[in-house]
Amino acid sequence: MAQHEAAANQIAQWLEDRPEVARVHHISLPSFEQSDLFKSSFCGSSGLFSLEPKVQSRDKLMAFGNELNLFARAISWGGYESLVVTLPIHPMEEERSRWIVRLSIGLEEPDELISDLERALEMHLRP
Repeated sequence: MAQHEAAANQIAQWLEDRPEVARVHHISLPSFEQSDLFKSSFCGSSGLFSLEPKVQSRDKLMAFGNELNLFARAISWGGYESLVVTLPIHPMEEERSRWIVRLSIGLEEPDELISDLERALEMHLRP
């Protein structure tokens, strides 16, 4: 679990500075709305978090996910491998105009996962 946490924290922080990303939702980030509560209540975080891309095209987001080589498509969470899924923020609404990318960071090397994400972001989600 410590490796999941450390890698996810590194990747989430890296994603916060990316021009393709509007927002990263990870409990361990200082930008998290309840960061103080997290720090006072928990001794660690997990490898699961989400991001809101600036580009909100379903087709481009699907292409982004398909471009990733080290992330498998998510069916369930909790394995040792890195996973990705693209979801509408409000799945019950008729118009699904806002999307998030959910990542589960596995046991792969964080720098390799970052390289994989960077390549896919630049290819498909440049604003």
